[in-house]
Amino acid sequence: MPYWEVFLILSLPYLSRVVGGFIYTHVKSFSIPFIILGILTILQDEINLLFIVRFLIGIIFGLTITYALDKASKSNLMTGITTAGRSIGWLLSYISYSLIHNWNEINILSGIIILSLIHI
Repeated sequence: MPYWEVFLILSLPYLSRVVGGFIYTHVKSFSIPFIILGILTILQDEINLLFIVRFLIGIIFGLTITYALDKASKSNLMTGITTAGRSIGWLLSYISYSLIHNWNEINILSGIIILSLIHI
């Protein structure tokens, strides 16, 4: 895979988070973006859809982060937990890859976990 494709795949979610933050001002829902995020996480296995899926994941992730920070701004503890989510995510991805060694299974498992967290 050429370097520009790798760069694009890695950077698309970060670039599109800004779009998600802007969309949050109109859609103040938590469950709908979470459902879409879970489905898109599972769809990352399809290489033909990878660019668009990564872009959409960034938008949805931007929505959920903005929602979480909006709700957490009323509590210092929740603000700390929300901002620590990035490092917790990197740690969980390392642990999951160390245990499973298969990105397809990790994507499916992650999508299922995200979908199960909607009711919390």
